[in-house]
Amino acid sequence: MAYTDLFNEAIDDLKATLLTVSGLPVIDNPQNAAGFVNGFVFIQAPSFEAFNYNIGKLTFELQIVLPGQGNLSALRRGLEIAAALLAKKIAVMSGRPSTVDIGGAESPAYSLTLVMQAQTA
Repeated sequence: MAYTDLFNEAIDDLKATLLTVSGLPVIDNPQNAAGFVNGFVFIQAPSFEAFNYNIGKLTFELQIVLPGQGNLSALRRGLEIAAALLAKKIAVMSGRPSTVDIGGAESPAYSLTLVMQAQTA
């Protein structure tokens, strides 16, 4: 089923942009994380504030999960993706290095907080 409301369309727009920026698979279900040994971008469910029936602000927690042992070259890739998001005019409000447990193994990651507006015509 295709969702066409303002919030779900914003999620779809974000996913499409992330695919063009990162070159990494984009997932929104942690059960799909296994098997991506070269990294992936994980979109967590957003929180939102509604201004009226057709305008809202979405706040996303996004994790750029990187391959490797968390060394500087892996983390630089996370910073590169964060900078590319900024260049695409996505409001990355903050970012911090982190780790993600995938199937009992920890992977390096960058956790980003993004804010975007959702609006219908």
